Amino acid sequence: MRRLTQLPRHLSQLLRLSAFGAVILVSATVLAAVYWLSRELDKDARESSHLMIQSGLNGVVASNEVIGRDYAYWTEAFNAVNENDIDWLNINLGSGVVADTMHVLVLAGGPLPETLGWADEVSDHLGSKDFAAFRDAGFDLATRTDHKPGDEAISTFVKVDNTLWTIAVDWIVPHDRKLNEGEVKALLVSAVRLDDETTARWSKMFLLDGLGFVKSAGEIRDREAIAVTGSTGALSYLVWSAPQPGMQALRAVSVPLMLALLLVTATIGLGTLAVSQLASRLERALIAAEAADRTKSEFIASLSHELRTPMNGIVGILELLQLEDLSEEQRELVGVGLNSAGTQVELINHLLIFGQIDSGNRHISTGPFEPGEAVREVLALAMPLARSKDLQLSFFCKGPVDSPLLGDRLAIRQIATNLICNAIKFTYQGTVSVELEVSRSFSVNRLRLVVSDSGPGIEKADINRIFDSFVQLDSSARREVSGVGLGLAISQRLAKAMDGTLSVDSTPGRGASFVFEVTLETPAAAPIIQKLAA
Repeated sequence: MRRLTQLPRHLSQLLRLSAFGAVILVSATVLAAVYWLSRELDKDARESSHLMIQSGLNGVVASNEVIGRDYAYWTEAFNAVNENDIDWLNINLGSGVVADTMHVLVLAGGPLPETLGWADEVSDHLGSKDFAAFRDAGFDLATRTDHKPGDEAISTFVKVDNTLWTIAVDWIVPHDRKLNEGEVKALLVSAVRLDDETTARWSKMFLLDGLGFVKSAGEIRDREAIAVTGSTGALSYLVWSAPQPGMQALRAVSVPLMLALLLVTATIGLGTLAVSQLASRLERALIAAEAADRTKSEFIASLSHELRTPMNGIVGILELLQLEDLSEEQRELVGVGLNSAGTQVELINHLLIFGQIDSGNRHISTGPFEPGEAVREVLALAMPLARSKDLQLSFFCKGPVDSPLLGDRLAIRQIATNLICNAIKFTYQGTVSVELEVSRSFSVNRLRLVVSDSGPGIEKADINRIFDSFVQLDSSARREVSGVGLGLAISQRLAKAMDGTLSVDSTPGRGASFVFEVTLETPAAAPIIQKLAA
């Protein structure tokens, strides 16, 4: 009953608070997880957009380098440059500029008397000044990078005619032989325009909004951007609106998600309401059970006390009768009555002690006592019972058992009484041995009491049951040993109250050994204290 009444008194309130906390925790976890996933999606989308735009720029640059290389590694073009065959150059080189893959082509240097330039229809307004700008940028790049004939084409970004261009620079050389030393060479600069048409094509290809070029970093604002740099630094910035698939998905699922959370909340609320109602009924039942348990303990203690007084009187009268001149038959009857009365007093004493412990009225008192003396007193009282059963009762001591220790003498004496009397009761022939050991370490002493018998022993399945209240392993009406099954329960509760232990080791058919151990202090090192035994 006591284990039952140790459940929380306010179980229904605890359940309601737990349910409320569970709803908050689930809702917060779901919302946080969804928000985190949306942010991660947006982050991945931003990174992907940067990779796509960068790959677009790299693709334009690489394509321009390949075309420039095709034009530069051409023996006929090399010969036409050296022969100043302008017509051939116009027909074979200049005509290629009208294609979508190249917008401007410039030849300069070497044997050419002047800079030659061609532009597509969109840039047909470009003149010699603009072609000279491409030429200068090409020579500057070749000089800075120490570019020589046969090297891979090199690229950079320039601004000409207020327009952003990517240029590829290479030297015109024959493709079927090596350039002889002393042969002059001309520089070929191929250029691709990066304008609104380019960004519109990329925007459609990459599914990005607001893709375009801005001139300064201040115009970027909260958009994603990639800087397009040339030899003089940042020439322009390619910007676009950051894609937000995660936030779009979050907005799309917000209403269904809130409805689902409301449904979960309602489900948990209804379930909690039903469980809390059951818990309230359980609380009332527990309170009633605790009151009944307390009433039972008080009743047992009161009844035991009231029964012990008249039983002591009966025992006294029977003892006086034994002193009278009685016949053999009368003396036998008085002896039977005295034995029965003594057994009854013992049972009443057990009930009284159990009732005191169960109701919280039994305290553990700490005071000086000699453990050897206390155990010898118990042995002196138990010796007649052992002799009546022809049992050998032996006592062994080890350590300073007659030195004073601090503890509850009555509690330890009660444990010793229960263990020794139980061993004698359940042993029908053989021996009962009692070992008392005190081991000292500084001001702390370890008291160990071992009571062993040669009785029938205890089955493994019954080891844990013997310490329960009102439990008797032989509950038949014809059992040879009387009792109510409280001795070991009382002993274990007293041992726990003293922060000690009570254990048993038994083999069926070979007897049992009960071991009581407790740590006690010396009188000079410990104050006088009290605590409840429960």
